[in-house]
Amino acid sequence: MGQADAQTAIDQQIFVQYAKAVFQKKADLATSLKDDLSPDLKRAVDAWLAQKSDSSSPFDGENATYEQPLYDQGAKQLAQSRRQFAQADATRKQGDRFTLIVVFLASSLFLYGIASATSNRRVRLAMTAVGAFIFAGATVALIVTVIDSGQLGVGFIQ
Repeated sequence: MGQADAQTAIDQQIFVQYAKAVFQKKADLATSLKDDLSPDLKRAVDAWLAQKSDSSSPFDGENATYEQPLYDQGAKQLAQSRRQFAQADATRKQGDRFTLIVVFLASSLFLYGIASATSNRRVRLAMTAVGAFIFAGATVALIVTVIDSGQLGVGFIQ
């Protein structure tokens, strides 16, 4: 929106100089300034002069004729950036879920490793059972996450 504000300020300054030249009856200067107006300001001044309203410029009043198209472009770009940000945020959240699932799968492998290295039968069975429980939960979470993401199918692994 900064460009639109800057262009509006420039157009307002040029209009003030144009109005001053008209008021001081400097026709050559007024004509020269009017010829050099931006297309948006030129349309606004022509419409303002044609409507014969009580407003002091094309920038104010109930029937302001000046419209800066850069505001519309800025609003469209802002809406697009918000959509892209929302999409990126959803992708980040999905990535966080996959990372958490990987941590759980790594934890189950760690427990399997402890179970294979110990000679105590109870510890081995306990580590294997806990590892299997974590592995099963992570597998279910992985399946649910993939289904929720809509990427289940041929193109999932690329």
